[in-house]
Amino acid sequence: MDKIQKKPQVWILSFLFSLANVLGVMFVAALPELTEYFQITKGKAQDTISIYLLGCMVAQVIYPSLAKSFGRKASIYIGGSLAIVGSVLCLISLEMSSYSLLLFGRGIMALGAACGAILVSTIVAESFSVHETRKKFSHLFSSFIVFPSIGIVIGGFLTKYISWESCFYFMLLYSIFVVLLCIWVPETGKDNSLSHLHIVKIAKSYIQQFSNVTGLLYGLIAACACIFLYVFAAEAPFLAQEQLNISAEHFGLYNLIPNVGFFVGGLFSAHLIHRITSRTLVLIGVSGFTLFSVIMWLIFDMGFVNPLTLFGIPFFIFLSAAAILPNSQACALARAEDKPYMSSLLYVIQYLWVAMSIVALRLLPAEDPSVLPIMYSCSAGLMIILLCVVRKFYTKPCS
Repeated sequence: MDKIQKKPQVWILSFLFSLANVLGVMFVAALPELTEYFQITKGKAQDTISIYLLGCMVAQVIYPSLAKSFGRKASIYIGGSLAIVGSVLCLISLEMSSYSLLLFGRGIMALGAACGAILVSTIVAESFSVHETRKKFSHLFSSFIVFPSIGIVIGGFLTKYISWESCFYFMLLYSIFVVLLCIWVPETGKDNSLSHLHIVKIAKSYIQQFSNVTGLLYGLIAACACIFLYVFAAEAPFLAQEQLNISAEHFGLYNLIPNVGFFVGGLFSAHLIHRITSRTLVLIGVSGFTLFSVIMWLIFDMGFVNPLTLFGIPFFIFLSAAAILPNSQACALARAEDKPYMSSLLYVIQYLWVAMSIVALRLLPAEDPSVLPIMYSCSAGLMIILLCVVRKFYTKPCS
């Protein structure tokens, strides 16, 4: 077909777009219980997140060629099937008390679930104008955090009132639900061909994306902002339950506070795109992210660690991230000629940076509550440097 006959429904795309995040963090309230069950260290328990992120990163290299070879919709079904298989492997690992199999299952789950971000970004960019894309991304990035936050609440209650293992049963059922929902996602790709599976052609496609310097810089900014969710998910449960004596279900409820910040920020961002350029919104977001990260660091360093500071200050950090992510993503894709491969490269950068950040947590004192704001502040500093660099390459507005 020469023209897109049907626009995708954003509410359906939201479930697919957030699938990787839901499966990535839904069980974090159970991390202390998982640590005890497998008799592993806190760092090894956090590996269930870092391995997942690395799986998501690898997946981004796979799906652009699959989408161009078999179509966007077929690629969704391939990814969804892998997510289901990975969930089943995780359940088997619990029955066998095999931590190694759990990590393997998490990796397979990630390879499948990660199809959502890249394919939805591609579908939206192909279906709407640049201006509409900015607005759609604002709504999509709200689901990026709202759905996982609801999942963490559910995971907290499941851990408390049923068992921590039930979180993994929920992830299996949720994966099946999202795959079935995608029946109503239209195919937006054109000229699909198996020639796109050629390794040399794939390599050339990725190399060509490096000519989009502005896009790559905005992709790095988005990557730095992305740590707000996963670093919090990896560190906050231990801090809340072991140092503040907050139960699993209460952690899930408290966790809604910063996530509401992201949702509110997403609404503001979507409202302001008619009046403010994406570049300005990114600048505003980075400024807020930096300010509140430093404030949190100072307060934690003085010993004021309580539910209000642990969940209240991140409200503003998450709110700021909501201005950074959709607008930096839109800027990065605005002038990309090959949107599937550019989307892929952006998410590779993001997942790699977040995975490295989770691993970096081990380099800081395990019992120091300042670990969380230190990581935020380091990413904020890097975003400021990148914003300074992007000015040299920035030539015209994103919209």
